[in-house]
Amino acid sequence: MNTYGPRSTTLVRGEGCWLWDDKGNKYLDALSGIAVCGLGHSHPAVAKAIAEQAATLTHCSNYFNIPLQEQLADALRSASGMTNMFFGNSGAEANEAAIKLARMYGHKRGIKLPTVVVMEKSFHGRTLATVSAGNNAKHLDGFGPRVEGFDHVAFNNLNELRAAITPRTKLILFNTPHNPTGRVFTRAEVQLIADLAIEHDLLVVTDEVYEHLLFDGAEHVALAALPGMRERTVFLHGFSKAFAMTGFRIGYACGPAAVIDGMLKVHQYGIMCAPIMSQEAAVEALRNCRDSMLHMRDKYRERRDFIVRRFNELGLRCHLPRGAFYAFVEVPPALGMSATEFCDLAITHNVVTIPGSVFSERDTHIRLSFACPDEQLAEGLAILRSLMQSAG
Repeated sequence: MNTYGPRSTTLVRGEGCWLWDDKGNKYLDALSGIAVCGLGHSHPAVAKAIAEQAATLTHCSNYFNIPLQEQLADALRSASGMTNMFFGNSGAEANEAAIKLARMYGHKRGIKLPTVVVMEKSFHGRTLATVSAGNNAKHLDGFGPRVEGFDHVAFNNLNELRAAITPRTKLILFNTPHNPTGRVFTRAEVQLIADLAIEHDLLVVTDEVYEHLLFDGAEHVALAALPGMRERTVFLHGFSKAFAMTGFRIGYACGPAAVIDGMLKVHQYGIMCAPIMSQEAAVEALRNCRDSMLHMRDKYRERRDFIVRRFNELGLRCHLPRGAFYAFVEVPPALGMSATEFCDLAITHNVVTIPGSVFSERDTHIRLSFACPDEQLAEGLAILRSLMQSAG
């Protein structure tokens, strides 16, 4: 199974951006949790907050009122302008619930196989439905047959998107800034998706978890803010990216009351609720950490510029992302190895990274997080450049 491993290394301890294995070897964490950015390992203030909440209450089901969820919801309603929401452990749960709800809606209207339109080269999660939505053959290998009912269109081909909509279509699924490329959809592109949704009476699930991490003046256009879209948009977000809350596992979906109520019903027997300790951390993040988040975004931009420039100076191809916090670097063909093999080589030199083949059919690039501090980023970059320059 081609996912993130397994690797033979056994990690047992972390501090800041460093990790140690069971043999005492020290590694720079250039994965930052793979799909999230790094808050750092074992921060004393974070450890203290978790310990205090754990000593008070460790779990409460969604069947009951949860004051922390109510505080989170109030803050998020103010920030998003949406009326209702539910909390889970990840955006994948919300995607899965929305797909179920769209299919149920279609079935109740006599449609035997309701469909969802999805753009290729997008990542929406690793549940069976969301991995089918992503349509990456490597992710699906060994799990077939894939879930039916997804119509895939070329990434960023809005004419193809228009042509794919049929009377069976009940949902459009897309994300901006895009994962894994960091591409940001323009206002005109988002408006076209809104126009199609209104014209065909469709629900749209929009994953906007990277919206705060934009560079070079890129504009994030919230689909729900466009005229006529608030009542037909499910807006997905979380805390792992913008607030660097690695490992806290808390995401949320905002939308119209009827839609969110339906999503709660189809979701509750999968995972009952988000961790209550993570809810405490999320409330604190929303109340007091926005300035820190914006400062962190500016630092990411500086690190992005540094890492892309240093690779390109050596003729090593590295894409300039306009959002998120990842750089994709091509492994030099002259090196004679795949990206997966290069990642295995890098870990023997104490840098942990990930092959781009996890996200696509091509095993030619590695993905680096530039969320770690400047000094450690420069140290890890020097090691990777040295390994790549050994080609020939």
